[in-house]
Amino acid sequence: MKIEDFPKYRTPLKGVVWIVRLAFYGLVTLFALVFFGGRGGPLLMAHRSEASLEMGAITMASKDYAKEYGMLPPASENYRLFAFLSGDNPRKIEFVSLKKSQMNANREMIDPWGTPFRITFVSDSEIHVVSAGPDKIFGTSDDIPNE
Repeated sequence: MKIEDFPKYRTPLKGVVWIVRLAFYGLVTLFALVFFGGRGGPLLMAHRSEASLEMGAITMASKDYAKEYGMLPPASENYRLFAFLSGDNPRKIEFVSLKKSQMNANREMIDPWGTPFRITFVSDSEIHVVSAGPDKIFGTSDDIPNE
């Protein structure tokens, strides 16, 4: 049998199916790498942004408290500060309100990874808030300080 004896038609659909399959698997692989791999994936960036926003809210609420009462809240310990900012103050003013997902069982304000924020009052008007970041350990390179 010679090559000329075979039918001269070729199914173009078969080639298209392979191209579609390759494109699909390529997109799935790219999606997995972007969303689940690497330090700079969108999910990590979203969590870092959320942590920054929450730290900004803590800072602003503390400063609003200072405007109202002439001084920062009497305590910077996370759970005590949250109590003062959420209405446990002389005028019962709620300076911040959080969803249950933003605090732990000890009523501490937590970052997107579930670690309580570290909050310190540096001076009468300066507040320092730090998230431990994705590794949940303070003092490592992935910590997120308020700017």
